[in-house]
Amino acid sequence: MQSLKKHMRWFAGPMAAVMFVTTSGIGTAHAGLVATDEAAEQQVLAADRAELLAALDRQDVRDQLVALGVAPAEAAARINAMSDVELAQVMDQVNSMPAGEGALGFVIGVALIVLVVFLVTDALDVTDVY
Repeated sequence: MQSLKKHMRWFAGPMAAVMFVTTSGIGTAHAGLVATDEAAEQQVLAADRAELLAALDRQDVRDQLVALGVAPAEAAARINAMSDVELAQVMDQVNSMPAGEGALGFVIGVALIVLVVFLVTDALDVTDVY
């Protein structure tokens, strides 16, 4: 009987550790279904965000932003901080602009959109622009 108690002491410690790890919830995974529409929407939003950021890389857009008093880095940060709804609204405005009017209309449009975003975030006290 003493021999069994001696062996059980060595076995009880590791067994308690194994039981704690397996029942404590460490490493549990939660999965869910992702609809095709949701996945496609996320890809479209990522492409739209990349398109706006690519527009900020153009020199004429940067010059117009600087002329309006907005740092291009700050505009890029604002674009990255836009919600999905705001990004969709901006892209709807950009896509509804008439084609063939030249780059100046696009530059002014992007600059006005960024200015509107600044005004909205300032009005909501998210930032302190003015």
